[in-house]
Amino acid sequence: MFRRIVSQRGTGPAALFALIETPRRAYFPQKVAGHPLRYSLIFILSLMALAVAFVVAQLGAPQNDAAVDLLPTEATIVLLLGVAVFPLRMIAVPILGYLMVCAIGFTLKLWLEPGYVPPEMSNGPFFAMAVSINGTVAILAALAGRGAVRLVGRSDRWADAILSVATTGVFLLLSLVAIWVMTNFVYPVSWTDRDFGSISLTEVGWIRAYRIAVCSGVLLLFLLDVPSWRAFRRALIPLPVFLAAAIAAMTGHAMHPTVDVGLISLVVALALPGYAAILANIIGLTVYISLTGAGLVQSPFDSPDAAALEMVSLVVMSVNYVLMVVRHQTDRGSRRTRETMSRVQRVHAFATIGYFIFDVNRARVFVDEVAAEILGTGDQFDANAFVDRVRPADRGGLVSVMADRYREATLTAFSLAPGAEWEDGAKGIRHVAIYSWYERLWDGRTIAYGALLDRTDEHDRSAALGKALADLSEQQNRQTQLFSIVSHEIRTPASVISMLVEEIDGGASWAQMGPRLKAVSEQLLSVLADMRQTVRPEENLPIRMEPFRPQDLAETVRNTFLLMAEARGVDLVLNLSTSADQDRISDRVRLNQVLSNLVKNALIHADCRRITISYAEESADGQLWAVWRVSDDGRGIPPTERGRLFLPFSRITATGHTRTDGSGLGLFVTKTSIELLGGSVDYRDGPAGGSEFVIRVPEMIGELLVARLQRLVPDVLWARSGLEGIEMQARERPDLILTDLFMPKMGGDEMTAALRAQGVAVPIIGMTAAAIGDERTTFENAGTDFVLTKPVSTAQLVEALGRLRLPAA
Repeated sequence: MFRRIVSQRGTGPAALFALIETPRRAYFPQKVAGHPLRYSLIFILSLMALAVAFVVAQLGAPQNDAAVDLLPTEATIVLLLGVAVFPLRMIAVPILGYLMVCAIGFTLKLWLEPGYVPPEMSNGPFFAMAVSINGTVAILAALAGRGAVRLVGRSDRWADAILSVATTGVFLLLSLVAIWVMTNFVYPVSWTDRDFGSISLTEVGWIRAYRIAVCSGVLLLFLLDVPSWRAFRRALIPLPVFLAAAIAAMTGHAMHPTVDVGLISLVVALALPGYAAILANIIGLTVYISLTGAGLVQSPFDSPDAAALEMVSLVVMSVNYVLMVVRHQTDRGSRRTRETMSRVQRVHAFATIGYFIFDVNRARVFVDEVAAEILGTGDQFDANAFVDRVRPADRGGLVSVMADRYREATLTAFSLAPGAEWEDGAKGIRHVAIYSWYERLWDGRTIAYGALLDRTDEHDRSAALGKALADLSEQQNRQTQLFSIVSHEIRTPASVISMLVEEIDGGASWAQMGPRLKAVSEQLLSVLADMRQTVRPEENLPIRMEPFRPQDLAETVRNTFLLMAEARGVDLVLNLSTSADQDRISDRVRLNQVLSNLVKNALIHADCRRITISYAEESADGQLWAVWRVSDDGRGIPPTERGRLFLPFSRITATGHTRTDGSGLGLFVTKTSIELLGGSVDYRDGPAGGSEFVIRVPEMIGELLVARLQRLVPDVLWARSGLEGIEMQARERPDLILTDLFMPKMGGDEMTAALRAQGVAVPIIGMTAAAIGDERTTFENAGTDFVLTKPVSTAQLVEALGRLRLPAA
């Protein structure tokens, strides 16, 4: 079906949107189908009122007896309209309406006008005969009109005109035959010999049939179109003119009533819009005929001029009818065009498509609302100033297109800044494409016109997709690189294990080699942990705080790499402060991993002769920091390459060239591990000319915090683990609990949650030194009243006590 419609309508937006316009149901038939009872009553009552008005208009006219009134009757209009617009299943409605209108008119005439029916025939048989013949003609005409529409299709744009013209034409032809038969074979001779001047009774009937046919055609156009209040208001404008003409006719100042009103209706049909013109003529003619009886009362033609004027009135009526059919079709076509343009504009506005005209001679651009919004301009602007907003790389192409007056069509794309001039990186940059056609006007001017498309969203999506693909490609390359170097990274600890096994086979004791073998095994696991921490950081091992001695950790790292260092001729030296043999609390596993990575890197890449592992402690703002240093006397790292040291897969040599060995993960893992502990790692030039990595990690030293607290409150108790804190709280009932997040056996958050579960309401202040992670949220969820970030100063403690309304000493 759609293919047939498109082939009939042509191409373009109008043809496309015709698919949603068809099949179009006429207005009144659509309303009847939706509300049959309501609109059936409106239809019948309206025509009954019209019939009464017409009967009153004919009262006192001696020539308009039953012989003329029923030759044919005006009530046939009910059938012509009803059978044409009502569904066939509801054809009983117009038939019933026809019978009621005929009965009302006939009865009123019998009652108000004695001798209405000539004495030669009784009332009943005459009424039944006239109603039957007129009704049959009207039904056949209306069905013929429906059949004509069915032949061309309801979707055809001429369907309304075809229904009106076909119904009118067929009714006129059938009426001519029926009238001739009735006047020649049915009516008594005494009826047909009546004096109508220069015309016969048959010709009187033909004139009446013609007027009824044309009026029915106009009324059909009214019922098939879509009414509006605007059209109704306009239709009332010429009503005073019709009233004035009616008054003139009633007072004897008219030239010829049917000619006068015909000319007025013709002017109205030309002056008003299509639908308003049809409605204005219906209202005006109804008022005029009801007041004057013109067209209903048939007076004798007592002169040739009177007969000629009557023929002129019929010609004017014909012209008027043809004009209203044309106006009706033109109005429908205009409405369809407006609807199509409205749909196109809505689609273009939603798709951010605007239109422009470029006057090449004046370098002036005119745009519609959508284009103005896209370009950030008014409805017109200077093309030369506009070019300054275009990206420099696109200006040449745009200027070339603007200057070329001889090309027919072109496509140009450019980027546009929001400001008066182009600025790289500015926010709100739009990406625009213009499709332009050039035309030379009759006055010699050259213009370009076309469409303007906002491609900003498309450009941004393309850029985002490109970035996502690049990131995915980089990730795949990293994974491939990671897998390719896994075997190389495992080779170093595996080689050490092999050497230790050879030493054992050569007679070395297990007591001597066993600890080294265990340390190297831990180093192998550390390498694998490096890989996992880089590829799946969300699966990192949790922070595990435990007591240890820094001296033991340093010796463990030294023993792990001692054989490798001896094989390379490198001295591995420890430089530890006196506090290194004291117990400290931190994540020993991560510190071992970090120091091992730094020592291994120095052994493999520094080309050094000496590596020093140092340990010292510093105090700042009341916080004790463990400071680890791994330094060498090798080649060092150029300043230009130091910015990439801690990036994953970044492998730098002393000369700045990419290394062919090493994973490039060690320093990245070192940095992330230390930051998890709340510390930092930095690179600097070593004291011996090589490299030095400085690691600062906060230490959990209870004695220092206890001393500071005792300056604020008199009695301070120190629990060295979370479990001990729970026991001490139950025993001592303190006024305040201050806890670190990471403690041996049980963390501060776990201890807080346990105390709250026991119903302990004492204020609890949490402390954390981690620079990243969710430690604050962890503490708050556990039930702490306040969270401090280390290093904690005395002023912070005083402020926290004040917020908790606990007085300081």
